[in-house]
Amino acid sequence: VMEECLKLACSAPLEIMEKCGEAIDLHKEFAAKGNSLAVSDAGVGAVICRAALKGASLNVYVNTKLMHNRELADEYDREILRYGRGYI
Repeated sequence: VMEECLKLACSAPLEIMEKCGEAIDLHKEFAAKGNSLAVSDAGVGAVICRAALKGASLNVYVNTKLMHNRELADEYDREILRYGRGYI
């Protein structure tokens, strides 16, 4: 039962990480193509997304440490790196 709960506890933060990585990419595009006066807005948005990425990754790492299924835990840890896109 605990293993299933840990799996479920990883799903939301991993989804958050995926969306935050996508949002950071959009902020980069906005900074490159948008109004030069709004570059700082894009930067602030990216920083906030990066903080959310880091927080979500910590949630996943805490849960994967407790998992007995090490293959699944390792898979989730790899997803952290993939979704983190080098930002964490």
